[in-house]
Amino acid sequence: MNNKFFFKELRTLNYYYIYFLIAFSFLAGNNEPKWFLNNTLKGYPSSEFYIGTGSGLSFKKALEEAQSIIAGQLEVSIKSTISSSVVSIEENDKSGFKDSFSQNTESIINLSINGIEVIESDKSKLNHYVFAVLNKQKYSNGLKVELDGLMNSMISYQKSAKVALQENKIFNSIQNYMDLQKILPVFASKKSFYNSISMIPYIDNPELSLDMVQPEIGKIISDIKIEIVSGNKQSATSGRPLPNPIIINCYHKKTSSPLIEMPLIAKYKNGEIASRTFTDKNGNCEFYLNAISSGNKREKIIIAPNFSNLGAVFKKYLKNTSLSVFYSISEISPISFDISIKDKDGNILN
Repeated sequence: MNNKFFFKELRTLNYYYIYFLIAFSFLAGNNEPKWFLNNTLKGYPSSEFYIGTGSGLSFKKALEEAQSIIAGQLEVSIKSTISSSVVSIEENDKSGFKDSFSQNTESIINLSINGIEVIESDKSKLNHYVFAVLNKQKYSNGLKVELDGLMNSMISYQKSAKVALQENKIFNSIQNYMDLQKILPVFASKKSFYNSISMIPYIDNPELSLDMVQPEIGKIISDIKIEIVSGNKQSATSGRPLPNPIIINCYHKKTSSPLIEMPLIAKYKNGEIASRTFTDKNGNCEFYLNAISSGNKREKIIIAPNFSNLGAVFKKYLKNTSLSVFYSISEISPISFDISIKDKDGNILN
């Protein structure tokens, strides 16, 4: 009897479950709005808008799905645009900037979410539906504001670099050009995408490009000259100070243009850092160094501009800016001394 009662109850539960599925299917039915099925809405052509439709058990879920679809369209469009820029960079041997271009994709997409508008929404039984758009023109207007801000920053850095160069503050000039160069990949990627969706291309300054700035930095570096004034070819025992300071002079192009506050670094032949310092108002600098031996009688110290933040692409320009100062290791002379023993009155006893 108990088994029969159990199976009877089980059949009853199965019936209830089937009825529940039928009822839920009816309530959640597939009565989607036409604009949701067709992904189109009159007055919102895909040529002027990024379109996204979404559905979910809440309005929030439906909107998130629509936003995700629009973001996906943007990602494909931006990556396609940036890929073209990356190819151009690689062809011009500027692979160091490739990552900077690619990293801007996500930041541009995130900014787009704020411009998405919900045009239509509907609820059919348990489901919510959303039709959302991103106006390409409004979005491009927002990008233009960003581009204008970046352009103003680049112009300011360029102006500061030129002023510093005229004042022979080469390090400051290079630093400003380097700051300008950091902005260029961000600007170029946003400009490329802006031009792909805007009816009017962004007009920028042709002097503010990787093709112009990088050679300018290289030219400034190449014109740095370091000459020795005194202290070359000294001699000292290993580990002891050189008898006299090494005095050098730095200038840009010609001796009448001394380099002020130029950071310099001195290294031994084995790569060990001997000293770091800056030039004075006359472009001069003194190094007080020890004679370090690497096993050779004749050794050298290499003095060069201390541009530690320069990228690998600029190392070729630094090759002709260093100065080698030579010194020799003298043998240790035998130590000899006399001992005199005196009494309290100063008389020598021995």
